Parts: sequence; structure tokens; C-alpha cells
Amino acid sequence: MSLIWIIIIAVIIVGVLYEVVHRFLIRRATLIVRQRAQKITDAVVFKVLDEEVGLDYCDQSSKLVSDIWGKGVFSFEYNVNLSSEKQLREKIISRDGLEQRINEVAHERAVEYYSQAQQAFKITDWWQGKKQFHMDVTYLINEASYEYVHDLRKLQES
Repeated sequence: MSLIWIIIIAVIIVGVLYEVVHRFLIRRATLIVRQRAQKITDAVVFKVLDEEVGLDYCDQSSKLVSDIWGKGVFSFEYNVNLSSEKQLREKIISRDGLEQRINEVAHERAVEYYSQAQQAFKITDWWQGKKQFHMDVTYLINEASYEYVHDLRKLQES
């Protein structure tokens, strides 16, 4: 009888250890992929922002928009410290123009992207806060990011 209990406890311990190690490895792999995607996106976006407004006006780091959209959605927030819409207009920045320029730089740098996407990056959000201008740029490197942009487009249409 005690041998059966030892086997049951051993199986439970092995199962728990497997789950812990598996989750750790998956989380680590996801973090590495996200950091690589963020580094590529930052390099392209900051080059364009430097050309358009100057990096002195920009926060020097991006933030992952949110994990609520699912693992593998690579959408990053960028902030430009322009305190008024007038300053933004003086810099003559448009959403479409900035997105086009970001994708031109991505093309020059041969940035890889998802095969069904027509471009590497999409500006998915664009708004003026009290003291900062914010934009979200999604890197269309995988199906999850591509579907995220597709879903956002559907929401905007309804």
C-alpha cells in the first residue's frame, strides 16, 4: 500500500515540476521574441521620429501596449512630447504619412514581416494627450499581430 502512495506522490511531483519548467521556458521564449520585435520596431520608428520631430521631443523607449490582446501581439506605444496640436501641425506629421515613412525605412532595412500583410508596420492608435502625443505601432511579424490589426479595423468600421 505504501508503494502505491509513493508512486502517486512521485507522479504528482513530476507533473508539477514539468508544468513549472514548461511555463518558465515558454515565458522566457516569449520574452526573447518580444524583445527582438521591440528592438526592430524601435530602430525603425525612432529613425523616422528623429527625421520628423527630432528625438529631443521623444521618449527614448517604447512600451508594450498590452498583453490582453494575446501573446504574440507586438504593438508598442511611443510618446512625443509636443504639448499642443499646434506644435504637431507645425511639424506637419500625419498618421498616413508617418506610417508610410516607417514602412519605407522598414523596406530599406529589409525588415521581415508576416506573409499575408502588405507592410511591416501599422499605426494602430494615434491620439493627443495633455502634454504628449501618443501613437501605437504594431509590428506585423506574425499571425497574432496581423489578426489584431484586422480586428481593430473591424471595430473601427462598426
